[in-house]
Amino acid sequence: MAAKAGFFIVYNHIPALIVGVEANARAAVKRKGEDVLRSARSRIHRVSGELQDTAYVESVSAGKEALIVFPAAHAAPVEYGTYKMTARPYLYPAIMENQDDFFDSIGKGMFKGL
Repeated sequence: MAAKAGFFIVYNHIPALIVGVEANARAAVKRKGEDVLRSARSRIHRVSGELQDTAYVESVSAGKEALIVFPAAHAAPVEYGTYKMTARPYLYPAIMENQDDFFDSIGKGMFKGL
């Protein structure tokens, strides 16, 4: 706010903040998807390597969502188990490990220079 001959000029920074939050949110979604993927890969017992090597993160909905894809046929049986094999979860623990700082990363740096 600047004073000018008894008047105050009020600058509306809300549109800039909205644009900044949107950009930070898109970057945070992609970054968090990659963090979860990295954590999930580290939890998988490596046998053939197919499960770790074929996994990837894909941005969808104009960057508002990230899909963590494990295209290997045995991805679900390893995560959830079967009647012959106990579950060896890798994705759910990785998601739980990485959920805390997501919302903090969206607002980082928003009020610098205002």
